Amino acid sequence: ILRIGSGTLTLDESEMALGLLASASFVEGGLGAYNLDQLQRVFAGRTVSAHFDVSTDHFSLGGVTTPEDLEFQLQLIAAYLTDPGFRPEAFARAQRQIPELYRQLVSTVDGVMSNDVMRAISGGSHRFGYPEKVDVMDVPAQAVEAFLRPALSEAYLELSIVGDVDFEDAKNFVQKTIGALPARAEAPADVPAVRGSVQFPEVTPALELEASDAERVDVENPLRFTVDSDLPRATAAVFWPTNSMPGRINESRQLNLAANILRDRLRREIREELGEAYSPSAFNHSNEVFEGFGYFRAANGVDPGGAERMALLIRRIAADLVESGTSEEEFERAHRPLIRFLEEYRRDNSYWLSRVLFASQVHPEHLDWARTIVEDYARMTPGQVSETIRKYLIPESALLVLIEPAEAAAE
Repeated sequence: ILRIGSGTLTLDESEMALGLLASASFVEGGLGAYNLDQLQRVFAGRTVSAHFDVSTDHFSLGGVTTPEDLEFQLQLIAAYLTDPGFRPEAFARAQRQIPELYRQLVSTVDGVMSNDVMRAISGGSHRFGYPEKVDVMDVPAQAVEAFLRPALSEAYLELSIVGDVDFEDAKNFVQKTIGALPARAEAPADVPAVRGSVQFPEVTPALELEASDAERVDVENPLRFTVDSDLPRATAAVFWPTNSMPGRINESRQLNLAANILRDRLRREIREELGEAYSPSAFNHSNEVFEGFGYFRAANGVDPGGAERMALLIRRIAADLVESGTSEEEFERAHRPLIRFLEEYRRDNSYWLSRVLFASQVHPEHLDWARTIVEDYARMTPGQVSETIRKYLIPESALLVLIEPAEAAAE
């Protein structure tokens, strides 16, 4: 996979639609010399592919192949860099997909979470969630081409290859393809002001339910969202601000284990409290792009009308964990499976590609993280994890998020 340039970091709010349409249309546009159908005939009998994505701080262009076809895969990637097609029909197909995407953003809980909620917990940053539909539909094909061409021809490149391949063969293939391209930027463009621009919102005290559940007061916390769906599904989520990952890898790993501990406690205590089987989730996200920004999220699906009570229950259980710390028993219950998972995960090509080698030249600390990952998790103690939980899962910092079907929210 090839890491290219700086992604959407250099775009302002009015330009964010470019990234969405570029991701959807670039590969479909084929090459200048061959459209997509012709390309498939050129590589008939070969295992090659191409995928392209626009991310916050990079573009990625890659594919899955076999050791025997690695040279052909690298030829295809180099061709997309030097001779992209940008065919209008590919762009038109991408735009035709937009209405369905935006329908899902308002008609599914996951869509609301990925768009409205993510925008809210990033303090309203336009770098989270999706641009307005009208802005996406108004983008001309020429604007996407103008956005991508400088990156494809001039921006920083970093190539990662993972798999059962001979090193000398791979080196030779790279030298003849991507390595033969003209000199380019030696590092990605950095935008420090943008990297420091995202902050978790200020949290006001969350609404406490009275025993009678009578008078409700509209407050900023919880945040309330609706989903335009007939499905009887609501979701309660609680977010806490944490931190970014670079320079804080030990804390990030402790929060990952804390998520497993809290998820186990939520599963047991919610079932005891409500007498039903629930599958709560909890995870930590330590951002690698925006300095100081990260969040810890716990969530659970619930029947319509029950999101508020569930969110408060999640916050109370988390507060109890902050107060008591994790016990040896629940620590081990979360710790042992995580160690087994990591030992297996390290045997997977996707781990080495996505979490270790990718961006390891820009971020050489990724290599150190890979060397220490199992050891760091193995030597964690309940006391260390409890201390990190107390530092970040502060009850007063909890932001409650409620997603209810529109009809239920209106009652």
